[in-house]
Amino acid sequence: MSHEALSSEQFAFQKATPRAMGGDPYHRLSVPGASPDEPKGEMAWHYRSGEIGALDVDPAHRRQGIATAMWHEGRRIAAATPGVKPPRHSSDRTDLGEAWARSLGDRLPRRKQSESPTS
Repeated sequence: MSHEALSSEQFAFQKATPRAMGGDPYHRLSVPGASPDEPKGEMAWHYRSGEIGALDVDPAHRRQGIATAMWHEGRRIAAATPGVKPPRHSSDRTDLGEAWARSLGDRLPRRKQSESPTS
């Protein structure tokens, strides 16, 4: 599956709710899996900075373009939704995150040393 194989209807987007009591300051985008508790992939980015706080693809679905599809969909949503900043790369990246971010060809912030070097 490449990122072109996913359509906008295949994503679930949840806008951040930072002001609500107990709100979530992250926009969340996911690609549903076989069950709601097991998505194929998820990405969360901060409502104010746009910095990605979490990006995860289920190991069984890696190398299929899901992370890249979420990146593009998050940017599409931001362009179409007032108040939503587009996702941007974080300086806190794992080795897998570093490889993925570099594959996009974007300019990246200097990487911090990761606690989990291989995930």
